[in-house]
Amino acid sequence: MSASTSRVAFAGARLTRGARARGSRRPSPGRPLATRSSAAALDEAAPPTPSCFVDHCGVFAAREGAPGGPLSGLTFSAKDNLDVAGVRTGCGSPRWLETSGSTPASSNAAAVEAMLDAGATLVGKTHMDELAWALTGENAHYGTPPNPAAPGRVPGGSSSGAAASVASGACDVALGTDTAGSVRVPASYCGVFGFRPSTGAVSNDGCVPLAASFDVVGCFAKDAATLEKAGNVLLGTNDGEEDETTRRLLRVRGSSERGEGSSDPTSDAASRMLGVPPARRTAPLRVGRAEPSRPETKGAPPTGLSRCVVAADAFEACEPATRAALFDLLRRAGTSDHPTVKTMFASERVAEARLGGTTTANGAALFRRRASVSGEEDEDPETTVAVPPLSEWWSSFRVAQSREVWAAHGAWVRSSGALDSFGPGVRDRFAAASATDDDAAAAAESTLDAIAARLETLLDDGVVLLLPTAPGPAPKPASESSGTKKEAEAYRNAQLRLTTAAGCAGAPQVTIPAARADGMPVGLSLVAARGADRELLALTRELCEGNGGLMALREETGGM
Repeated sequence: MSASTSRVAFAGARLTRGARARGSRRPSPGRPLATRSSAAALDEAAPPTPSCFVDHCGVFAAREGAPGGPLSGLTFSAKDNLDVAGVRTGCGSPRWLETSGSTPASSNAAAVEAMLDAGATLVGKTHMDELAWALTGENAHYGTPPNPAAPGRVPGGSSSGAAASVASGACDVALGTDTAGSVRVPASYCGVFGFRPSTGAVSNDGCVPLAASFDVVGCFAKDAATLEKAGNVLLGTNDGEEDETTRRLLRVRGSSERGEGSSDPTSDAASRMLGVPPARRTAPLRVGRAEPSRPETKGAPPTGLSRCVVAADAFEACEPATRAALFDLLRRAGTSDHPTVKTMFASERVAEARLGGTTTANGAALFRRRASVSGEEDEDPETTVAVPPLSEWWSSFRVAQSREVWAAHGAWVRSSGALDSFGPGVRDRFAAASATDDDAAAAAESTLDAIAARLETLLDDGVVLLLPTAPGPAPKPASESSGTKKEAEAYRNAQLRLTTAAGCAGAPQVTIPAARADGMPVGLSLVAARGADRELLALTRELCEGNGGLMALREETGGM
């Protein structure tokens, strides 16, 4: 049974004159609702797992997409930090819901509108970690959505309900957001496909930010073909133009460099993010338009992506069972008769590299480059910048991210008294963010710039980087784990070491449900150069389809 025949009701509320608006999307309260005659199948099927979906706005019928679009006949859910016209945006936080989210949104987020315009039917808003600042999916206020692929384990977060809604069959596609892994991690844990686009490739209009220059809107799907269709729809939301978040960051960056003030009302907050959001993540980006199918080159890799590089230090950071399962898949892929798989994974075409540097006496590795942060040539060709080992990348990412989170939400946290309302972990992170040191933030940004330059070099010339999506399968909930708080934090840090790379470089990443470890799903990630989103999605589809494809190879070892 298709997920489009699942019955889902989601929280709604009538529009009011005082409804807030974030972004510039047109109001859409007139979007058709599913009627009894047009949605009989929706009404008669068994209800999906209710804990995937929020219930803070009452019952609202599914909203049908425009007829005849590329996603017609598909259903989708939206994470609860994305605006949906006529309903409140809760962000996984009761305090947010009663303050900033107290009135219904007056328009759809750009990503939601794009999905509806493409023909998909919106069936619900999904649960998430509080303010999107966690990776397990355990929400202290609303509970933990189930993980259909690994019962008794967490679904991952922060897009927890989104991943679970696809894994359970409640919908075909789910919209999520990803700052430091919030699409990729739950996709791996729940055994579904996940797409984190290039930073700036998909409009963030109508999305509550976490750390603006790292945030992206991505998606989940059960299969690679559906992921490609949905991903291409999302990539059309910008069409080479910066969204409001990127325009704001670039304005502030320009005024800071000139030593001038900014007329933008959010410039003070952005200035607290050092005033210079990195060019690596916020520079204008064009990913190109969707290309038609290429039957004449069926089986050949998409133009521009032609070889794989295995991230050795990323695999070293995995648990042994996960590393063994993924390496086994890669070995079998190298001998497959599938044309695209054979081309990409043949041993003579696969190289190995370390993402991080080699540790030196002062604890850092030196990576020489001539490009400045702005992309211009340095005067001094001997300029060097530190590139630490992969194990240290998360430390710099965490500082830079925390600075941006506090810039976005610090004033609200103080004025609403939200800090004491947050659940464990989230409370600690916000408290630490409030005390981020200026010098530490500047040093972190410098390190991230160096990391981005390193990755840009690695991803040059059609390279696809291969790495594990997560260090292992989904862990047990904290309430059922025998581990200590310190051990839980250590696992979180290990996870984040694997997800910071794409965020640092602003690069697209797809995670494939490639294998099982200890009987549970583990994901294999493909990362391409920033802007190669459509090529990466097409390559993923071609690698996974047909006899000898990655999904067939997976099934040969016991399936998902």
